Amino acid sequence: ITKAENIRKYSIYGLIALAIILVSSFIIGNIMDRLLIVKTSMAQVYVPLISLKAPSSGVYYPTLIKGVKTISTGQVIARIKDAKTDKSIDVISPCDCYIAKQSMLPTQYIAEGGTLYTLIEQNAQTSIEAKVDIEEIHRLKLGSDAVIDILGVEKPVTGTIYNIVIDTISPEKTTINGAPQGVVYIKLKQPVPIVLYNRPAFVEFHL
Repeated sequence: ITKAENIRKYSIYGLIALAIILVSSFIIGNIMDRLLIVKTSMAQVYVPLISLKAPSSGVYYPTLIKGVKTISTGQVIARIKDAKTDKSIDVISPCDCYIAKQSMLPTQYIAEGGTLYTLIEQNAQTSIEAKVDIEEIHRLKLGSDAVIDILGVEKPVTGTIYNIVIDTISPEKTTINGAPQGVVYIKLKQPVPIVLYNRPAFVEFHL
């Protein structure tokens, strides 16, 4: 065997060994990733919502200027007029809030207890709500770290789990594509603006 043949032979052996190392590293990396990280794309920016109900049945008349999105505590934001008695009842804002949703159109009839507005307190703290497969959620613990990529936000943010909810009574409420899931709430270390409410996010939980 010539020197050139030996070089070629050992070069082939070297390439084979390198390929084995790369494949092994990839496999080990995937195994470690599955052992140490839980991932979900079923997540969004979350803030607590306030549902403002109609105090009585009647016709809804808003008092706000069209397009107004912020209201103050004690402000009259609508009136409900009883069609029979012609009396009106004021709808009062319970907080300094943003109006996330207006459920009724002017002059529509609404039954007592029906939702008029969905509100968000102006000083509300944003967090992350994430759905996780039941098989994976049992690996998570309160205080576990998370890294979150929020759609449209340049850099990832971090947080810790502060609540885990598993609905054992009505599991169908948290079922996606037939797979039962629980809900995990994450407190953010870097707050994000309330305007990002409901913005989709991708979460990695580090075990």
